[in-house]
This record gives sequence, structure tokens and C-alpha cells, in this order.
Amino acid sequence: MIRAASLMALAASVCAVETNPVPVLRVIDGDTIEVQADLGGQAVPVRVRLLYVNTPEAGDNQHSKAMPEGKAAADWMRTRLPRGHLVRLAGPGAELERDAHGSVLAVVWAEESGAVGAGTPIGDPSREHPAAWRENVNSQLIAEGWSPYWRKYGEAAGRAHEALVESEKRAKSASAGAWATAPQWMQDKANERTAPRSDLHEGEE
Repeated sequence: MIRAASLMALAASVCAVETNPVPVLRVIDGDTIEVQADLGGQAVPVRVRLLYVNTPEAGDNQHSKAMPEGKAAADWMRTRLPRGHLVRLAGPGAELERDAHGSVLAVVWAEESGAVGAGTPIGDPSREHPAAWRENVNSQLIAEGWSPYWRKYGEAAGRAHEALVESEKRAKSASAGAWATAPQWMQDKANERTAPRSDLHEGEE
């Protein structure tokens, strides 16, 4: 696990944690990005694996072969989160966890128009999301059809769970994204369910 306070100055509630805004350094693939975070007074690259989503591979690796849908998902992410775009990282617990590869696991909230220096006010991070921060990238990936609602390592809570279920249902019904060209892969991933916590995201890039 990663202690939220050691990642950045955080806004925490009883059931959730969220970072201050951090800039995107690069998109690694459809479900993984790299941001610049302040750890102990030093800005360093931090790899972030998006929660509740799993996109096809953009390149061959030890776990799976590349799929055209993986490249399309990565391209969508690069358009949505160009270098310098501000995001907040949020988690369902009191601290942000890391997976077996050391990546921070998070829901990514994106500023609607805000690269660094764009002049968009960030506001008080302890307050509820202002309108400019209502872009949930994880949910958007599902709504665009580049990922199912991936529940292998647990489900979102409450209304967030209901919203992700509905996003997946609509994307599947509309044959959006990979639902049109790789429906069996999407359905297989959608059917995966919770594994032991000790195996958190092991083998998934």
C-alpha cells in the first residue's frame, strides 16, 4: 500500500482519499498512465493503474498479444489526457493502494480544460468536486466501449457501482468501441470476479 500522505497533500473522508492535482507525464496504455507526484519534497514519476477497467493490450507482452482495440484505447487516452493535463487520483479507502507491479491504483478525475498553466482555478481540494473536476476517466473508458466494468479485484461502492454497470450496459448495447470488434474478449473480462487480495492485479499490465 501507499500512504496517501506520503504521495501528496490529500483530501480524505471517512471512506475515500483523493490527491491534489498532479500533471500527466504520459499515457502508457489504455488503462495505465504516469503522473508527476511530490514524494518527500521531490517530484518523481508515478505509474497509475486505473481501477475498475482493463483495456486490451496495445503491444505484445508476456501475458497477452496486442489487439487493435488496445491501440485504439491508448490513442483515446492520449487524446483525453495529453502531457501536462491535470488529474486527481482517488481511491475507495483511507489510502491509495499499489498493485503487484508497484503501480498506484486509482480512479482518475480529469480537469475539463486544464493543462498546467491554463489558468483554471483548482480550488480547495478538501471540498467536493467542482464542476471542472467531474470527468471520471475510468467511467469514460467504459462508456466509450474500450473497457468493460472490470470487477476481478472488487467492485466500486454504492452509486459509483450502479453508474459503471449502466455505462457498460449502454456501451455494449450500442456496440461501442471494442464491443463491436472484440465482443468475446470484452465479455470474458466483464465476467471476471474477485480474486484473493494477496493477488491484487498480479499479471495484469
